[in-house]
Order: sequence, then C-alpha cells, then structure tokens
Amino acid sequence: GAEKILCALGEFDYLTAEQITRLCYAPSSLSFVKKKLRLLVAAKFVLALPRQSVTTPTVYTLTGKGVAVAEMLELSHA
Repeated sequence: GAEKILCALGEFDYLTAEQITRLCYAPSSLSFVKKKLRLLVAAKFVLALPRQSVTTPTVYTLTGKGVAVAEMLELSHA
C-alpha cells in the first residue's frame, strides 16, 4: 500500500489524501490512505505541509528519504 503512495507523490510532488485515493485506490479507501500517510509521516518518508485553516485538506510531499525510496521503487518497476 505504501509503495503506491510513495510512487504517486514521486510523480506528482504534492497531493492530498483524497487525490492519492482517486489516483491509486478505490473511493472507499480514503481512511486506509490517511492511515498509511500518518505512518509515512511518522517514518519521515512523507512531509505533511502546514494547512492554511482546519477546513483546508492537508497536502503531502516526499522528504529526501521518501524521494530516494520512490526512485528505487520506480527503477524496480521499469
């Protein structure tokens, strides 16, 4: 599951959980994607950018560590 998220962020740079869900998963998978994103943020593969307000969705991007892993994943799938 996390591999799809890392690859999507590697391709698009900045995405919300909703956008990742639309790109990679079934519409009913939003809570799964949010849980995976929390784990990836805790492991420092993904950075959650500060929100402008509580109603604005969180935008995620890869950290340097996440970029390295996403590049390895892309090479292994090439």
